[in-house]
Amino acid sequence: MVVKLYPTDLKGWVPPNPLGHDKKNEPWVEDIRFSQLAEFHSHLFMQNIAPWIGWKNVPLADNKVALHKRRQDGIAGRAGPFYIRESPSKPNGFASFKRYVQVAPWNYHANFCQFYIESFFEGADANDEPESKKPYLDPVVQPNEMVTFVGIYCGRKEMLDWNAEVMELDEDVVYAHHDRINELIYELEKIDCSKFSSSPPFVHTDDDEIRFRIQLPRQSLNQETWNEDLQLALKALSKLVLDAFADIALERISP
Repeated sequence: MVVKLYPTDLKGWVPPNPLGHDKKNEPWVEDIRFSQLAEFHSHLFMQNIAPWIGWKNVPLADNKVALHKRRQDGIAGRAGPFYIRESPSKPNGFASFKRYVQVAPWNYHANFCQFYIESFFEGADANDEPESKKPYLDPVVQPNEMVTFVGIYCGRKEMLDWNAEVMELDEDVVYAHHDRINELIYELEKIDCSKFSSSPPFVHTDDDEIRFRIQLPRQSLNQETWNEDLQLALKALSKLVLDAFADIALERISP
């Protein structure tokens, strides 16, 4: 059964340190709402993945955390050659301060090539990667509020390192996979994002890092219902993203 989760359920659930990974956040990640929010967002992903595959019914998502295989199990084998991963609660032993869920092609670690939903809570500025060019929140997340981003991230060096250690594809193939994400971003930039965001997407592309990041309108945790913006964003982006990920996973791209 899909988890029933409402904005008011998250009211008062605030990480002690909303700015970074910290042992102080352990009670926050051990709260059942940490798992429930991931399950809720994973199901939103599945609502867009299922029709892409051709399914009329939407199954429960099989979230992964640790990745132990060279190639992850696809959602529907070759019919859906990608997987859903939820962020670990305590990466490197320090409890998280945000919640995110990723979709990735089955031949890459989700951290290196991903379509994600990422949520921040009271006091957060979303400046969790100071070396990155992505924008931070100003003002920070306010009390009884949640801020969610939807985006794409792809890192060429990380993909090359993962491939050298795990997949052992020809390097030219990895370069071609990275180029396919560049093509995807070009396609995504044509979408009218004003239907679900009050600001244009943040877009950054260079020889290594590719980012397409949309900040959704702030979600009040005093509301009984969710803003529709997240569902609208996923509906607008998913087909293009899944097409690109399938090309990468099934190696339909020539160097």
